Amino acid sequence: MRIKNRDLILEFLGKCYENESRGATTSDISKTLQMQRTNVSKLLNELCAEGLVEKDSTNYPVIYRRTKMGKSREAQIFETLIGYDGSLKRAVHLAKSAVLYPKKSLNMLLLAKHGTGKDLFIRKIFEFAVASDVCAEDAPFVKMNCLYYKDNAEEMNAKFNEGLIASENGFFFIDNCHFLDAESKTHLSTILDNSYVKNPDIDHAPIIVCSMPPMMSSDAFFDNITSKISIIISLPELNERGLYERFKFIEKFFCNEAHESGCQIKVNSEVLIALLLYPCDNIKQLFHDIRQACASAYSRELEVEKEAINVLIVDFSHNVRSGLLNYKNKRMDVDNIIREESDYVFNSDKLSILDIRPKENESIYDWINAKKLELHKRGFSSSEINTIVNVGIETEFNKYRKNLFNNTINKEQLSQLVDSKIIELVDDLLAKASSLLNRYYAASIHYGLCLHIQALVGKRVATHPIKIEKMMEFIEHNKEEYSLAMSLCDRITAAYDIELPIDEIVIIAMFLCTHNVGDDQSRHPSLLVAMHGVGVAKALAETVKILNDMTIYSYDLSLNKKPLDAYEDIKQTVLNIPHENGILIVYDMGSLKDIFNMVAIETGIRIKLIELPVTLMLMDFCRKLMLSENVNDAYDVLVNRFKSLDASAEYETMKKSKVIVSFCMTGEGGAVQIKRYIEQQFKLEGIEIIPVQLAEQSLFLQELNTISKEKEILCIVGTFNPNVYGIPFIPIEDIFNSDNHDLSQLLYQDNLNKQDFLSNSETIFEHLAKELKNIDALEAKDKLIQFIFDVEKDMGIMVEMNEKIGLLVHLACTLDRLKAGNITPNNLNKEEVIRKNMYLYRIIVKHMIELEKAFSVNVSDDEICNIIYILKKSHS
Repeated sequence: MRIKNRDLILEFLGKCYENESRGATTSDISKTLQMQRTNVSKLLNELCAEGLVEKDSTNYPVIYRRTKMGKSREAQIFETLIGYDGSLKRAVHLAKSAVLYPKKSLNMLLLAKHGTGKDLFIRKIFEFAVASDVCAEDAPFVKMNCLYYKDNAEEMNAKFNEGLIASENGFFFIDNCHFLDAESKTHLSTILDNSYVKNPDIDHAPIIVCSMPPMMSSDAFFDNITSKISIIISLPELNERGLYERFKFIEKFFCNEAHESGCQIKVNSEVLIALLLYPCDNIKQLFHDIRQACASAYSRELEVEKEAINVLIVDFSHNVRSGLLNYKNKRMDVDNIIREESDYVFNSDKLSILDIRPKENESIYDWINAKKLELHKRGFSSSEINTIVNVGIETEFNKYRKNLFNNTINKEQLSQLVDSKIIELVDDLLAKASSLLNRYYAASIHYGLCLHIQALVGKRVATHPIKIEKMMEFIEHNKEEYSLAMSLCDRITAAYDIELPIDEIVIIAMFLCTHNVGDDQSRHPSLLVAMHGVGVAKALAETVKILNDMTIYSYDLSLNKKPLDAYEDIKQTVLNIPHENGILIVYDMGSLKDIFNMVAIETGIRIKLIELPVTLMLMDFCRKLMLSENVNDAYDVLVNRFKSLDASAEYETMKKSKVIVSFCMTGEGGAVQIKRYIEQQFKLEGIEIIPVQLAEQSLFLQELNTISKEKEILCIVGTFNPNVYGIPFIPIEDIFNSDNHDLSQLLYQDNLNKQDFLSNSETIFEHLAKELKNIDALEAKDKLIQFIFDVEKDMGIMVEMNEKIGLLVHLACTLDRLKAGNITPNNLNKEEVIRKNMYLYRIIVKHMIELEKAFSVNVSDDEICNIIYILKKSHS
């Protein structure tokens, strides 16, 4: 949350006031806060008009001072509380409202468990009351903890009356009020009901704040007291406050310990991760666990002269250390807060972060060995070490893979280090991966894979087992990459007579997951789908995840469950979702909207809502159909009612336009010059030339992938070969030395192949015209050829001539058979084939729609699987 400039000025002048400074000039504030002098002057005049700042014109230049601290309703008393604008936002708002209520402040009931910070929160309410002139500066603050007197009713009653008298015109904090004796409860009830005290020694009743734990809400006394108190404030438990706020508590407690010990305190990232994730009941327990560990570290290093005390993971209890086991499930949220490979140094007033640079040229195995040794020295058990290493291996591998972008070598150098057979195997693997996965690979991935496999074949590395759970998780989310890696390992086994374990197959598959390169655990808002019914939202979320690769969360609200009864479930669902960057919620009906708005207010989480009223629409459809006897009448009414539903819209196949990409290392200007030269010297009708800057290999690849989503990249033209698999490269020298005919031959090579195919198809359809009985072969020819060209283009590969001819004949016969009313035989492996080839399946279905319309047939998934077999044979 960004702090306003006026608040920064107030804070600065407040510090001058606390330090008994003479004040500050406009120039002082402008230089210190790095603001424009005119803006500072304007804001100072506004603050003076509001009475927050006073101006001393007897001096030159003019001196500005903060008015007596705490005399403004905007005094930022609560901002010292962790979570004041987050999980405590609602509580702070209610507290301010109660204190500032006209004529007389309202009494309050605080629902909070032990250790949630209720004492500090009540103190801040009192300070705010003083700062707002509701209470005098010398107003009394009296606390009575009823727990101490629960076994002595007489003493309880006496302390209660003493507290009432002592807190006159001030604050009376009655902690654990549910333990009050019957007489005191009756007295308290009368005071709250009538706003006066039956005591001749008291003229003005205090502001009363009662507190009790939330679980007492079923108690009869709770019902009685809430009927008399308007302001009920709830304080969240530690596990409801989010990881960022928990980290701020950790930071505060370590800084306190640094102040108490007079020494810096240094911890590593593992310690902070454990403290963030271990099961901790409340803030007070977190404080005691940190203090105990600091005391242990202090006694260990007492006799060693050091600038900082090193607090290690072994200084904490097993309960705290168990937090590391939860890192796997919370890694994205934790990585937003804790910086890897860093030491955290706490002083009495600040936190410093020191980067620990990794060794250059360190392999994934070097990292595993070093990590295990480091954790062993810190006192971790073998099982804990294996868990931590397995959780971090994928993150570390992504770093290793990214480093390859900056450490590429050429193929000539590579051939001196790697067996030519390995280079050939990796070439084949990446060519297949580019086609099947529809993504381009940097040459550095090729080099890295070659070097990695050479090390395996040469037996220069020892394989480290990866936990079976970790492997299964990776395979589940990266099935296609794993399948490709497995085929490569089979070929390595055949060529070199070595058996590679499943761990190695997983590591090789990681090389192919380039969709994660440059995406540092993407810091995106979360998406939640909430629907009425059983399994509706879950099914939607799972379906979209298959097609989109983004984690989508879901909540299904049973129709038998009242919305208010589901409130706690929904709130917990929201809290369990990564929410540091907010949550977008898609819901179906209005009752959910009200609940999510309430959750947003209570938790302080940023929530945006979009209504997708599919349930209401279907209900409306049902009502209309039940009142209609003709589907056409119902259809017309419903389409007019829901204008956004274009039910009769024709399907249009989006054809990709062709482009050439020009690039230059010196910047986009050089690429533009190449573009202009080609446009001036060559006739390239219908082809766009896009200039791209190659400043960094990973960014260049991302740009190519972005372009390829909407356009077909014919080739890349530039000053050197960027080694992008699947796209031809033309050196700029060839452009300058070529005539129009030579360049056209290179760019239109696919057109030459098309001409051959068209020529062969003429002969085939002359024969089919005599054989096909139910469709016109000559009429079908152009549509079937266009279908094959469109599928080939979307696949991004050239289908072999034999397979193309075979597919043409198969499609013609299939349409003829379907037109006659025959059905396609069941494919027993249909579901598995579609699941393994989802990308290709979607391409075929998209273009098959045109054929189905043209010939008025319905092509089943069984038949589409047959087409998949033919196309897969072409590039297997």
